[in-house]
Amino acid sequence: MDYITPFIKWLLTCPYVRKNKVFANALQAQKDNIEIVTQQISRSQDKCYIDGSVLHRVVFTVFDYKSISFNQLVKTMVDKNENVANLLETRQLIDWIAEQRKNGNYPDFGTNCIVQDVYTEYSSPSTPSVDNTATPAIARYSLPIICEVLDYGS
Repeated sequence: MDYITPFIKWLLTCPYVRKNKVFANALQAQKDNIEIVTQQISRSQDKCYIDGSVLHRVVFTVFDYKSISFNQLVKTMVDKNENVANLLETRQLIDWIAEQRKNGNYPDFGTNCIVQDVYTEYSSPSTPSVDNTATPAIARYSLPIICEVLDYGS
């Protein structure tokens, strides 16, 4: 079953994602690029049911690349700090996914699959790495997204 294509098509309906350059599994780290990374479906996390259906936990990670500054935080300027602003901007995807979840708007994996849930692993993005060699320096924000899919097979 192809879980990647329908998920990416769904994610591209997010205005925040759509306004950036989007790549799958590989990119050059540049400001305002988004990378969607697929991960293996762990069979150890599958839940098999008596009717033959299987609940898969499909994980995608979105990496959002933003310029980063090395300016000290000043109490009176926190709301104008580039890094804080980028973190809040990146959080728009988390908010969009929460809204889709609330409305039951999920990726369409076809007639043999039903999405049970889509949610972010965390309530805020993390910054697992910074590329100091780029000009300007680039932060890579990480947003793991879980998609639980009930697959009835073919």
